[in-house]
Amino acid sequence: MSELLVNITGTDVTIDETAGLQNGASTPPGDANDDDVLYTSIPFVFSDRLEALTTDPALGAAESDGDVVTFSPTGELGNVALTRANGELLDGDDSGLKTTDGQSIFLYTDTENDNIVLGRAGEDGPIVFAIYLEETGGTPPTGAKLWTVQYEAIDHGDDGNDHDSAVDLTGLVHVTAFEANTFDFANAPSGNNLFMAFGNENQALVITGEDPANESAGENVSSGSTVNSSQGGGTTTLGVDGQQIKAQQAIVVTFVSGAKADYLAGPDAGNDPGQPLSPTEANDESNIQFEGYVLAQAAEFTISQMTPGKSNTTTSLEIHAYLTADDSGVNYIDGNQLVDGDAPINITTDSVEVLRGGFNVVGTQGVTVSYDGNGVVIKGVKDGDVVRYETDSDHNRVLIRNDQPEKGAGSNVSFDLGGFTLTEVAGDTDEIGSNIFFEDDGPAIDLTLVEGASIDVDESLGTTGSSKDEEGNAAPDDETGAPAGAIGY
Repeated sequence: MSELLVNITGTDVTIDETAGLQNGASTPPGDANDDDVLYTSIPFVFSDRLEALTTDPALGAAESDGDVVTFSPTGELGNVALTRANGELLDGDDSGLKTTDGQSIFLYTDTENDNIVLGRAGEDGPIVFAIYLEETGGTPPTGAKLWTVQYEAIDHGDDGNDHDSAVDLTGLVHVTAFEANTFDFANAPSGNNLFMAFGNENQALVITGEDPANESAGENVSSGSTVNSSQGGGTTTLGVDGQQIKAQQAIVVTFVSGAKADYLAGPDAGNDPGQPLSPTEANDESNIQFEGYVLAQAAEFTISQMTPGKSNTTTSLEIHAYLTADDSGVNYIDGNQLVDGDAPINITTDSVEVLRGGFNVVGTQGVTVSYDGNGVVIKGVKDGDVVRYETDSDHNRVLIRNDQPEKGAGSNVSFDLGGFTLTEVAGDTDEIGSNIFFEDDGPAIDLTLVEGASIDVDESLGTTGSSKDEEGNAAPDDETGAPAGAIGY
């Protein structure tokens, strides 16, 4: 796998607060180096979201003249988002900017579209401006351009009445390109195994049951939960303590990097070159070899081979995400449940999707999601459904439990894990806030009327008044030094 890169092109976007279009193509042309466009020209995805968030009228909009970033290689790109420098979503980050009435502007990555950043006056206050990263070049995208919309003027400080005074978001807004990697379970070792591993040196999965035996401490592998494989319809699937995941059993998937190829299924795997992980190797804890963890903010998995195999059979799932620091090799399993001691990571509210035939059926067709603490319970899942979830911050382990009751109605429902995809692994992040500019409006002057103040102009020649003036106007009102013959100087 090649390194995924975000490449900054040097293109920027400038919105001008002056009324009317300020760009080289407008009539009159205005500021030729600005990028103002009509609000009606912004992408529908952007305008539709903004109109759902605010009824305030937009002061203006702008579009970058081409791509601000490009991505390479595109085949490994899973998602693109506007983030912090560490790849996390913006969540009330202080921009350092203020509105003209002195309110601080805070930055938020939109909760429904992570290609949108909102600048709000005060925490969760009215929208001052919005930024949209529009992906270009097809699917997956090869690049992205920027759009901005402004709702309220920004304070430019003591700029000497410079109508081109600009502020930007340097160091505050970044583009993160997330990698995607789909794992299938081909060449999984047969039998009841302590662990299984799939992937490559960059990204791999280590899969166990919830309570595996501490084999390195002398425990028999069969005394703890094992992971098993089965084949159906040409696809390899995984179960726990047998070929399926039964009621209240759980499978644990951990995301690792720097895995040793000798212990991974694939063309270069196995202690014997070209051979996959063998059952003997998969029962030796010391073979769980890797150098670090892969951090992800989203993943998806497939439910398959559900039993009973009726079209109306459904199951309940429980999902918990974790951040673990377990050592590799003989220290990977320490005798407790595998997730004991791990930090629970919150699954983002409203992030779970259940895809059936390519459509999200959460809230329809009997599928419900309950967010309980850090985890979620999903009811109504069917054979072949793909379950997606996101986390509020990085995680490197997920536990997937069959949440059917151990006894009574529904206790006979079981399923396999049919596939797993890491959809949001931070591949590369680069700064683009320095490419987003807001230019000041032109200076203005206000006329203040002072009560009782006036100026009178005497039409008589000269500057000393005239006896022919109306009574009371004998005193001169004109300025001195008027040229001879001037009228009303």
